[in-house]
Amino acid sequence: MEPALDQIIESIIFVSDQPVTAKFLRQVLTQKEGSTKESEENQDEKSTEGPTTKEIEAALQTLLTKYQDIAYPFEVKKVSGGYQFYTKRAFYPFVRKAVVNKNRRKLTRSALETLSIVAYKQPITKAEVEFIR
Repeated sequence: MEPALDQIIESIIFVSDQPVTAKFLRQVLTQKEGSTKESEENQDEKSTEGPTTKEIEAALQTLLTKYQDIAYPFEVKKVSGGYQFYTKRAFYPFVRKAVVNKNRRKLTRSALETLSIVAYKQPITKAEVEFIR
């Protein structure tokens, strides 16, 4: 059983770190399994294989509508000519705290030592720092 077009598109948008365009989705969905970059470039843009551009755009509209529901804490937005997942504004304070706590790193004792030497005696070379330590 093959997944539905909107599910495939949803998964591609989910894993992408950049906005996903309809053109890119068409390339991915019409690309044959195991094809090379050269054959991909030679592929006709109006290929009859895979979904049409209209079908892809309809699936994207379905996703946009689906994630407008308050049941979902995130949404799909059209940004820079492509589509990307975003956390809804109401959840921003919680997501921000989670990201800040995750990225907070503690300095080791030797790193703090080096930082204090550099802060106290600027400008300083690496050799001078090593001598002081």
